[in-house]
Amino acid sequence: MAPPPVTDDDKRGSAEDGGAGDSALRHRTLPPPEWTGREGPRSAVTLQLERITSDPPISRHTGPRAELAHLRARVESCARAGDAEGERDAAAALSRALAARGAELDTATKLARRALLLGDDAVLREELAQWFSMLGEPALAARTLRPLLATVQGSTKARMLTRIGVLLGRGGDAAAAADALFEAAREDPSDPVAPELLGGIGAWAPTAVSRERAAEAYLEGARRREGQGDRASAFENLLRSFELAPSEPEPAEKLAKTLSGRGRAGAADEVIREHARASADRGRQIHLQRLAQALENGDVPRALGAALDAKLDADIGVERFTDASGAKDTRFHELLERAGLFELLAAHLELGAESLTGRDRARALVELGRIYEGPLVSPDRASRAWTDALVAAPNEGRALSALMEHAGAARDFGTLADALLEVALAHELAPGLDVVLRELAEIAERRLDAPVLAVWALDRLEALGDAAAAADRQRLEPRAKERRTMVAELRARLDRATGEHRHMLSAELAALIGPWPSAVDEEIATLREVIASASEAAETRLRLERVLERSGRLDELDAEYRAALGSGEPERLRLGLARLRRRRGDLDGALEELVPLLDDPGARPLVWSMAAVIAARIDSPGVRARALLRISAPLGPTLRAVIAAVAAESLLDAGDVDAARSAAEAARHADPSLARPVGVLAAVALRLGPDRAAAEALERAMGVIVPRAALCEALAEAHEALGEPALCLAWTQRWLALRPGDPRAARTLLGRVTETGDATRLADALSWLLSQPQPLRDMASAIGAALLRLAELDAPRAAGIARRALDVLGPRAPEIPDIVLAVADVAEEGGLAIAVLERALAVGGDDDRPARLLELARRRRASGTPTARRALWPAPHWKARRQSK
Repeated sequence: MAPPPVTDDDKRGSAEDGGAGDSALRHRTLPPPEWTGREGPRSAVTLQLERITSDPPISRHTGPRAELAHLRARVESCARAGDAEGERDAAAALSRALAARGAELDTATKLARRALLLGDDAVLREELAQWFSMLGEPALAARTLRPLLATVQGSTKARMLTRIGVLLGRGGDAAAAADALFEAAREDPSDPVAPELLGGIGAWAPTAVSRERAAEAYLEGARRREGQGDRASAFENLLRSFELAPSEPEPAEKLAKTLSGRGRAGAADEVIREHARASADRGRQIHLQRLAQALENGDVPRALGAALDAKLDADIGVERFTDASGAKDTRFHELLERAGLFELLAAHLELGAESLTGRDRARALVELGRIYEGPLVSPDRASRAWTDALVAAPNEGRALSALMEHAGAARDFGTLADALLEVALAHELAPGLDVVLRELAEIAERRLDAPVLAVWALDRLEALGDAAAAADRQRLEPRAKERRTMVAELRARLDRATGEHRHMLSAELAALIGPWPSAVDEEIATLREVIASASEAAETRLRLERVLERSGRLDELDAEYRAALGSGEPERLRLGLARLRRRRGDLDGALEELVPLLDDPGARPLVWSMAAVIAARIDSPGVRARALLRISAPLGPTLRAVIAAVAAESLLDAGDVDAARSAAEAARHADPSLARPVGVLAAVALRLGPDRAAAEALERAMGVIVPRAALCEALAEAHEALGEPALCLAWTQRWLALRPGDPRAARTLLGRVTETGDATRLADALSWLLSQPQPLRDMASAIGAALLRLAELDAPRAAGIARRALDVLGPRAPEIPDIVLAVADVAEEGGLAIAVLERALAVGGDDDRPARLLELARRRRASGTPTARRALWPAPHWKARRQSK
């Protein structure tokens, strides 16, 4: 084929080439094989467009900038050509190149998202999630990772879900984070991290993760740690579970069981006691379970403490100690006997009997009489109890037998006659009354020479249908008439007598008249006259009190008691006044009568015990505590310590902190080996100001009972007040370890560790905090201050943690970009400074963009890093410059 002829256009082109037309012709190459003929003329612009659109130009330059330009052009050309696969590959490559260079991260994320829309890529998806996280968009990062869950299973899926949960937590979406972590825990039943992180959310987002759910998560974490053989971490999870939800049974029971297995029975009991306090509705039942367990183990002091915690001393009503079947439960009484607290037992029985009626009351009083006669060796009070038992149920044979045996042994038939007369006056007709009247008639005739009383009893007995009583009455009637005549004559002589002679006649008349139901007014008047005229009238006064009581003249008896208060015997008289108030149903008034005796060194235990039971019944914790302290004084060390500890807690409930502290100290000194006094003293220390004594009490508690967040916080404050920053910081860290995720604890720790100037502790605290799945932007200022302080102490370490803070908080967090930039300058980390500026540009607004661009350019130039034109100008301005050129 012959070459094409030279045309005028060719010559013109040769001329335009500078007159080298002939040379161009001589060196023209042959057309390509596919050329078939001449085409129309094409301009230089057309040829340039064809080259651009057919294939991205190969730059004459090499290096990162040229590579970026090539990839940009490739993305655009593939997009115009509809080449989805090519566009996806180019966009992915360009996004990776930009991210690796740390430039235009916003563009990198957009390109990566475009690439994923065109075709999923697991590796790119993970990289995009990381870029979102670096830009402070953890929620977007989590959303980006979600589709990957469909491609993995088992432990790999669990790790992915855990990562998503952490990102969601940092983004503030607690509910979604909890769901992801729950799913992660379910996917991998052996990994403890997911449930532990789920439990931590309960500390900063209790509305999303309830305390109960968080405690359950920590329990699961403890189980998994135990399965891995990590007992220390398992125990720590148990502590966290109990700390979050002390009212939940499972955390308390598992922690107590673990402590008991380690030989720390006292600490285990303190855990259950705290569980009972937190479980308002179930607290009493929990203490009863403690009581049963302690009795089973033969631990009387701990059982007594549990009984007093359950306030069994307040149960003096009809419903006292009944189980579901209605059977009586006398464990508390048995416990008091085993502990040797017979006066407290007697007071409890006496007040309990007052709320009963009939045979129940009689049985309780017979038991009370047994206690008085036996361990307490108080026959007079025993006689009074048996008398009351007969008044409640005249057919109570045990009470009558006991009274008669007592009278025979003591040769005191007058007291027996008084008791039987009181029973007879209390009943018109009742089963067993005939036996009482018969005994009264015989004693009056044969033992007391009181025919008038005997005739009265036989007359009542005849009215009940006793045929033999009529004959006996007729037999005794002459003697009774004679006695009445003698009394009348003696009364007439008394009316005429004066001075000392009158006093003698009054005493004679009082002895002659005896128990005389038909002349009660005369008997009372005579006894009062004897009392007024005699200097020693104690026996007569007691007789007057008995007459007034059995005749129901309680107001007069009250007046007699009060009139005699100034003459001595305050204990007996106040006990009598308290008894009268109780009979009227006025327990508050009864306690008021006894309170003055609590500080009387000469008072007997029966006063303290009665005051303790009444105070427990009407819920007067301060008086109850004072009475218990008096009761505990003569006891052995362990019992004294337990009761004093109970008293200290009652005083604390009453708001008397100083008295509670004194009682708690007394309990600890009584038996330093017990955990309970130490725990109570720590509870008291929480109410006191931070001082050396409080710090010592709290530190002692940490070695005996389990640590609690409140105790750690108080101990940290105490050491801070004492100027001991190292100890303050250590206990603040312990506080946060018990409640991971607690914003207040974290903020406090960060502030204190910043003040200490310890680079290692500061770095550890920041690293730990930045690893938590919780939002930290509210703490950005505190974190920034800590970073600046760390930069002063250890600049290289500060730079590494600052980069981590930037990754976690993102460039949108207040003050963080500027603070990280400052740390980078101190550490001379130019790359970190450039990274901060790049990320700030990616998320920042237009207002500060020019300044940041100029700063970025300056730093790139200083570091020797090439500055791309696209990095120096915002996209709209750059395009405008290009079009203007």
